[in-house]
Amino acid sequence: MQISLTIYPVIGNFNLPEVIETMNGIIGFNRLRFQSDRRIFRQIIDLSEYEKEKFEQKVSPKPLPAGISLTTYEDEGLTEVKKDDLFGNELCYLEAGDFMKIIFPEDTSQINMAIKSFLDSLDPKTMIILYWEG
Repeated sequence: MQISLTIYPVIGNFNLPEVIETMNGIIGFNRLRFQSDRRIFRQIIDLSEYEKEKFEQKVSPKPLPAGISLTTYEDEGLTEVKKDDLFGNELCYLEAGDFMKIIFPEDTSQINMAIKSFLDSLDPKTMIILYWEG
């Protein structure tokens, strides 16, 4: 099974506690989609049900706070509020600084390396919503 990851950086002139206190939902205007690479993904989520061996996760995603949901902006306009991913798991997030703990192999695709460079340039406390697809 191929797994892909789209991330939604929550960028603005606010910090995470303010997002949680003042917003019921987040509109995902900005999004980046990683090319499928289990060597990266297994450091974020447990893929043991898809792989023969278990690998150490480098980071631990946190669930979105209660009452926070993700609405995405597509070509047609705003789409449904998302509270879980295509696997049925509740949406979760990492902070941009968490991505610095993830090891990207030397032969990682240019797109994935560009996304990593972008994430490294953000304030380490920037909320990055994870949306997994299969």
